[in-house]
Amino acid sequence: MTSSKISVSFTILGTDSNSEDLDPDKITAIVGIQPTKMWKVGDLVSKRSTLRHKQNGWSFKSKLEESATLEDHISYIFEQLKPNWQNLVEICTHYYTEIECAIYFYEDDIPAIHFERQSLKLISELNAEIDIDIYDLSES
Repeated sequence: MTSSKISVSFTILGTDSNSEDLDPDKITAIVGIQPTKMWKVGDLVSKRSTLRHKQNGWSFKSKLEESATLEDHISYIFEQLKPNWQNLVEICTHYYTEIECAIYFYEDDIPAIHFERQSLKLISELNAEIDIDIYDLSES
């Protein structure tokens, strides 16, 4: 039996009204860490797609093993972001911010979906939303 897998990213996106204002390189300089991915309006969404991004963006993905818990992934991301927290809080007041969670599981291995109070407090400080996508990979 294959075990569940979890992936978590912290993403900042320009909105329809200010997408061009978000400069991914400036976000990197202010936050002080290299993103996993960044893009600008018109860039391809992926190498295998003809879809293009509609807003500029910056994203940092947890580097923990996919077998780590959801909360461990979130804690890892916050630890990386902590050194420039106040600058990040300021950035997030101007752009759309999201914690993106992808959970892949098989019928016998459904992982816990739990957010500790401290994580929720930090998510709130960033004015971020939480997006959870759940994928059941069990054979029907």
